[in-house]
Amino acid sequence: MFTENRAAFLADFGEDVTIGPAPARVIFYDAYVDALGVATTGPAALGFDLDLPAYTVNTTTLVRNVVNYRIIDAQPDGTGVTLLRLEKQ
Repeated sequence: MFTENRAAFLADFGEDVTIGPAPARVIFYDAYVDALGVATTGPAALGFDLDLPAYTVNTTTLVRNVVNYRIIDAQPDGTGVTLLRLEKQ
């Protein structure tokens, strides 16, 4: 389980978003596409399980800077941290 100070970590690296109707603080990753447009990863948000509001994969929306993303996958790492894979709407 992640035992470091979550608040300090997110204060340095996190940003405020909305997941469903609730506020949350996550670390947001923008999409990457290589020079040829082949290798790609989609946008994602990393959050602490204790701080994430309830969500449902494929139906819940994450809003960042007035841009809507649908949560398409959740990948908990077993330490109390989850990576939410997102799709821009």
